[in-house]
Amino acid sequence: MAKSYFGFEDHSIPRLQQRGRPTATGLALIAGVIAAALFLNNRFNPQIESLGSQVAAFIEAVEEAPAVAEAAAVQPAAESPEARKQRAIAEFVARRYQVSQEVTLQLVGTAHTVARQHQLDPLLILAIIAVESRYNPIAESVMGAKGLMQIIPHFHLDKLQHWGGAKAVFEPEANIAVGAKIIKEYLGRTRDITAALQMYAGAADDADSIYAKRVFGEQQRLKQVVKPFEDGAPQRADAPGRASPAS
Repeated sequence: MAKSYFGFEDHSIPRLQQRGRPTATGLALIAGVIAAALFLNNRFNPQIESLGSQVAAFIEAVEEAPAVAEAAAVQPAAESPEARKQRAIAEFVARRYQVSQEVTLQLVGTAHTVARQHQLDPLLILAIIAVESRYNPIAESVMGAKGLMQIIPHFHLDKLQHWGGAKAVFEPEANIAVGAKIIKEYLGRTRDITAALQMYAGAADDADSIYAKRVFGEQQRLKQVVKPFEDGAPQRADAPGRASPAS
């Protein structure tokens, strides 16, 4: 028996040694833990691997999202034939009159909408805008004509009331809508587009119909722009819609 420093019998060493030896119960417990671990690994490992794959796929999709969005922005959705035609007109007008293409595209779209409402040729409306204001929405003449289609508010207050009054004459949508309505009324009176245009210009007595001829000239230019689309032929680089605008 070991002696302590003070001469007493020291029973701690045998007890420590006894505690250090694995017992049958401890071995059984360790074996049970190992068996449970193996069971859990075999039971849930496929699900864990599947979940890991899903997480990895999600992370990859998130990382690729900016590239996908950028590609979609570079390659816009296919336009309808009508949309391509309006875009070609807007490009031509923007170059010819030195106006933002974004602005001209909106004006072209408005002209087409209004023309359908009044059963008019949208190219005629756009031609009137070209002659009257050269696509300047704040144009104003010494005679008091204002806006894109040079409407004199004093004479057409009844039509402008729907848009909020005389001040609306400088709003593109209101101006085009009122201008088209005036043309439609004059056409109903005269049954002749040339005479209606001369009335619109306040030149009904002009035997040479100079104003109407100017409008028809602009209208013809626009018809050349849209001709490739109406014929169903693909637009070439040298097609009228891509050519330099005529003076």
